[in-house]
Amino acid sequence: MTRAMGDVADKIIDEVFVANTKEVKVGFVTQKALNVGVDGSRKAVHAVNNKVLKDLSDAELQGYMAHYQGLLRQR
Repeated sequence: MTRAMGDVADKIIDEVFVANTKEVKVGFVTQKALNVGVDGSRKAVHAVNNKVLKDLSDAELQGYMAHYQGLLRQR
């Protein structure tokens, strides 16, 4: 489950955030700062998924997944 949610999180970060930043011309320093921010966000999401998902009850996990179901249907 954590691997699948990590993949979903990566896809969201790449297709929603990173893809949009490629439309704007930024300098070298700004691009490096952006990369650090994206990498930090990605690591934080993976850490939360790894820590939180394993401790959820079935009902809590269903609620968590219901949130993502709406996002996945939109794509």
